[in-house]
Amino acid sequence: MICLGIRFFILTLIFWLSSADHWSNWTSWSACSRTCDGGATYQLRKCMRSYKSHGGCKGDNIQYATCNNKPCEHGSQDFRKQQCAAYNDAAYGGRYFKWLPYIDRKNSCILYCIAKGTRTVAMLSPKVLDGTRCKGETLDMCINGKCRDVGCDHVLGSQLKVDSCGVCGGKNVCLQHGAVGRYQWVESGVSECSATCGVGYQEKLFSCKDKLHSRIAKDQKCSKSPKPSSVKKQCFYKRCPPSWRVGPWHDCTKTCGGGISTRSVVCIDTLLDNRQRTLHYSLCPSPKPTNKKACNTMICPTWYAGEWSPCSVTCGWGVQNRDVVCRDEGNTFCNDSIKPETKKNCTTNFPCFETDGRYVAEHDKKGKVSFELHTIPFSFKRIIPTVSSH
Repeated sequence: MICLGIRFFILTLIFWLSSADHWSNWTSWSACSRTCDGGATYQLRKCMRSYKSHGGCKGDNIQYATCNNKPCEHGSQDFRKQQCAAYNDAAYGGRYFKWLPYIDRKNSCILYCIAKGTRTVAMLSPKVLDGTRCKGETLDMCINGKCRDVGCDHVLGSQLKVDSCGVCGGKNVCLQHGAVGRYQWVESGVSECSATCGVGYQEKLFSCKDKLHSRIAKDQKCSKSPKPSSVKKQCFYKRCPPSWRVGPWHDCTKTCGGGISTRSVVCIDTLLDNRQRTLHYSLCPSPKPTNKKACNTMICPTWYAGEWSPCSVTCGWGVQNRDVVCRDEGNTFCNDSIKPETKKNCTTNFPCFETDGRYVAEHDKKGKVSFELHTIPFSFKRIIPTVSSH
């Protein structure tokens, strides 16, 4: 009885798994985006939809990893610099420039370049190539337009850092026991006001000091003692001129095929007491930020059916086939419930004959016999209509 219960449970589990939405296996890793100094590679998988389930698959359909992490040869050109230089032969505003890297700290994964000898900064691509560094001297890299953490072990998402002894993930074991009292936090000034106009905040700054050599050291040296809490205070330089306050983008009106997303754009005046009021749009600087944009421009998943093949027989009932493919983009797929037929029955409207003069049983579209076997006179001949010459 126990064995029967276990067998029933296993069969039920297998049936449930086969009827639920589930992920396919991961594809093999893609080619690395760089040949040296750390690039990115990815794997894809597809959500296998079930006719009994509409819950979808949880998780991402793509996963990334670093690759080719060995250093580039000495003298190799900077990767971001290579990407800017690729536009040297493309006209910009009717002129040609020699483009050099320009890094926007808030958007370090967008390819901004500055024209040599000018102050012209241009966004030449909405995102840099995968593997481009995005945070100074760290190993963090841009992947699909986003800055991703990379530890000193070259693992994506790792938080491991090199300690003061130069060991990846180390615990500063090389430091002398007396080193703890050698370093201490000291007040080193006040930060700039957080606002260039209106009411802002500033706070005390603290630095790690090497008492033995009376000089400022890296903050890591003072990691053994807690950093003093900073006290904020208000600061004010001047009243701010009216400015635009832009709200977040609302959801797209369509999920595919091109929709519209809107947001609120309001002219705001900030008073001395930090209160705000709405002004007429003409009192804010031009141009007014757009409040409408196109979104989800990818095509909607659509089934495309090819031509039917000729009937598979020359008499009686046969079969016709055709190719049906789904045209889609991104993570959207065609609905299997409305997939056109790929196979159908067909007939030539001519019955089939055996050599001994008997009808062969024929089947209609539902598989039912439409002509029963029966013998016809030996002298019977099939009459083929002829076309009169008159």
